[in-house]
Amino acid sequence: MKKKRLMYIGIVLSIILIVILSNIMMREAYIRSVELQIIYPSKDKIIFEQEIKNDLTKHFGVFTQQRRKQIKIGEIRQYLENKNFVEAASVSISITGVLKIFITQRMAVVRVFDKNNKSYYLDKQGFVLKTESGKSVDVLIASGNISDTMPNKIDSIKTKQLFDIYNLSMMIYSDSILKYQIDQIARKDSSYILIPKIGSYEIVLGERKDWKQELLRLHLLYTRAFTKEGWDKYSCIDLRFSNQVICTRK
Repeated sequence: MKKKRLMYIGIVLSIILIVILSNIMMREAYIRSVELQIIYPSKDKIIFEQEIKNDLTKHFGVFTQQRRKQIKIGEIRQYLENKNFVEAASVSISITGVLKIFITQRMAVVRVFDKNNKSYYLDKQGFVLKTESGKSVDVLIASGNISDTMPNKIDSIKTKQLFDIYNLSMMIYSDSILKYQIDQIARKDSSYILIPKIGSYEIVLGERKDWKQELLRLHLLYTRAFTKEGWDKYSCIDLRFSNQVICTRK
C-alpha cells in the first residue's frame, strides 16, 4: 500500500515537473507568425491590416524576433483600443506560437461640420472620432449652427447640441426607409432641418420630444404618399404639427 502511494506521488510530481518544463520552454520559444483580422461593421474601411501591422512593428518591434515571454499582450491591446476608429481589440498567443490579433472598427453614423468648419464623426456609441486624411465614411452630414466643442464622448448635458444630432442620426439610421432617403441634418438657430438625397425640398422638424413621431410620419409619407405623388412637386415638408404633415408646393 505504501509502495503504491509513493508511486502515485511520483507520477503526480513527474506530471507537475513536465508541465513546468513545458511552460518554461514555451515562454522561451519565438513567435512563429502574426495573424491580424479586422471586423468591419459596414462597407466603409478606415483601418487597414498593413497599416496596423506597420504601426505595431514601429511601436513594439518585430514580433517574430521576440520570445513569447517578451510579448506584452495587455499593452498591445490597450495601445490598439486607444487608436482612432478602433472599438475593441483582442490579443492572444496560440499554443503553436501564433500571435493572433482581432480588431473591430467603430461604426460612424454622422459626420459633423461645426460653425468653424471643423469636422469629426460620431459613432454608434456616441464617441467622437477624428477625421483621417484621405479616408471618409459614407454617412449622414450634420452642419450649420453647431458649437465647435469636440469632446471624446458626447452626453446630454455638456454637449447638448451633439447629443441631439446623435439621437436624430440614430433614429434616421435605424429606420429602414429614412436611412436611404435622408442625406443631411442642418441646424438653423435652435431647430433642425433634414435634407434628402433626392429632390430639392426641405424637411422641417419640431420639438425634440416629438422627433420619433415626426419621423414615423415621414416614413409613412415616403412609403405611401410619395410612391404615388412623387416628391418633385414640393419645396417644404413640415412635420411640426401633431398628427399631420404639411407639404408646400413649389
